[in-house]
Parts: sequence; C-alpha cells; structure tokens
Amino acid sequence: KANKIVLEGRRLIADALQAGIEVDTIYFSLPENIEGLPLDALKEGQLKKVFFKKMKIWSDLTTCPGVMGVFTKPSLGDLQVKRIGPMIPVTVICDNVRDPGNMGALIRSVAAAGCHQMFLMKGCVDPWESKVLRAGCGAHFRVPICNNVPWETIPSYVDANSAVYLADSRGEGRPPRWKQSKLLMTKSHLRTRIPRTREMSALW
Repeated sequence: KANKIVLEGRRLIADALQAGIEVDTIYFSLPENIEGLPLDALKEGQLKKVFFKKMKIWSDLTTCPGVMGVFTKPSLGDLQVKRIGPMIPVTVICDNVRDPGNMGALIRSVAAAGCHQMFLMKGCVDPWESKVLRAGCGAHFRVPICNNVPWETIPSYVDANSAVYLADSRGEGRPPRWKQSKLLMTKSHLRTRIPRTREMSALW
C-alpha cells in the first residue's frame, strides 16, 4: 500500500542494492548480518540496528535471517538488470498467473534461460509480493519485468514481425532457433520447458 517492498536476507538485499533500487531503510541485529553488503551509497539513518526479537516479529520467514531491507517498489526503468550469461531474443508473456510460488518459479526460469524480457498481464500476481520474491531467489534482478500490462499495449513493446508461441505441456522440447524475436505466452494452467544457461544454475 505504501509502494514499498521488504526483502529479507543478505542475498536479496545485495541484489537489490546492486540493481539500483531506492533504499528506504535496512535493519539488522548483528554486524555480521550485513557483512559483504554494498552499503557505501546509504545515507545517514538508512541503516538501523534493532533487537533480534523485534526482527523475528517483523519477519515472514520461519528462521529470521537477522537483516531486512525496505525498498521502494521499482518500475521497469528503475532496475539496472545484472545479466549472467548470454541473452536470447525471447519475450515471455504471463497471463493470469496468480499463484506466488508459480510466478516466482517462472521468473527464475526466464532469468535462467537468459530471456530478453518478461511481461505480466493484468490479473497476474504482483511480482514484488513477498512470497514471489522468496520463490524467485533473486531472479527478479536478472531479467527486466514489466507488470500489470494491458493486452492492447503489447504491440508497442515488441517487434511487429515477432514469432509467437503458446506454451503447451504436450511439446517434445525441440531446441529453438533464435533467428528472430520470439514471444512465448504461458497461461497459468499450461507448462513449458525452458533450457537454462549454465551460469544461472545457482538459482536452482
């Protein structure tokens, strides 16, 4: 409601800082909880030490990691996406994907495959919701994501000569040939297989 997102754990917070997301406050309980985080750009008052028992109350996790950050929810243009490995000219469009775990897994798969970008149509779960962020394991910062997109605006985002594919669970998994831009549309009740780049294996 306040247009903020909460990230827990050093990995997600480090990824968000490196992606250039606007920081509100980072809370920690012990100095070792923030070791290795790129905190040089933080202003006075943005880093606060609090009691661990208070953080346990705030945390959504079973085991509180001892560090959490409050950030401004980013838009597509705010992110400095840190790609790992080669990019393939594929745009993935998600329609009516409402389950947070499924959405997080999709974002992870799209980033691991090295896709160009990802569009989430109106009706999809918010990719910055806490459960989606946890399921994404940092993949949100590895691929550009455009959220809440109306169908009528899609032509303004993609090339007119793009090939369009619909995800189908009956596919045989033939290796794709990337000779032109591709659109891969996946609905909430269908499956697809996306080969991931070797460099993204850490997401799995």
